[in-house]
Amino acid sequence: MAESIPFRKNTKEGRFDAYLAQEHLHFFHKRAVRGEADTVVYVTALPVGTYRLLAAVITDNSIYTTVRCHLGDRQPGAADEKEFFEFLRSLNAHHAFFKYAMNEEGGLYADICLPARDDHFDPAMVRMTLNLLVYHLGESYKDIVKWLSVPGDAERELNGN
Repeated sequence: MAESIPFRKNTKEGRFDAYLAQEHLHFFHKRAVRGEADTVVYVTALPVGTYRLLAAVITDNSIYTTVRCHLGDRQPGAADEKEFFEFLRSLNAHHAFFKYAMNEEGGLYADICLPARDDHFDPAMVRMTLNLLVYHLGESYKDIVKWLSVPGDAERELNGN
């Protein structure tokens, strides 16, 4: 019989909270999901040109911190799907730091995974990652949004409007 794995606390949460307070960064909404992974999600809106895109910093008790940005929605099975997936493959090939993926419902996301042991988690790296994402999307979102049926809209997504 296998031994049960003891519950591990999400130590990144406290470090990230302290960093946000120290740097006077008040643009995140913290949402505790908890569960077995002790997940805590920090939600914000990223300015990208005339758009504000919903982004999340996802921390848990693993070695990973994920930054995820919802870019918008696309109709699954659209007539130009083959060309769209080729466009995504091209983005993924040219931008190793960002990975683009679409879920079954048509939601398009840019993901970044930051691995770090508990004692090496650096909240400033998360901030730098968000800055790089804003810069990158400032350069490329105009090309991405052409493929979407509904552009990302943080206010609509957060408020259900």
